[in-house]
Amino acid sequence: MPMYDFECKACGHAFEAVAKVDELPPCPSCNSADVARLISTPMITGKVGLNFKSPGAKGKSGRPKTG
Repeated sequence: MPMYDFECKACGHAFEAVAKVDELPPCPSCNSADVARLISTPMITGKVGLNFKSPGAKGKSGRPKTG
């Protein structure tokens, strides 16, 4: 399950929680069920095979040198 950011509408406490997509956990500060999911950027972890080099970047490409 993914981690989401939430904010309590009752006390204003912001917190993170692991939750299902349709789940709103209670506020850990005041235990209110009146919470809102905040919009946040996704976190990418681990080796996912992304290449962040610019297309014209020179470096170790794994290709043999020519001429």
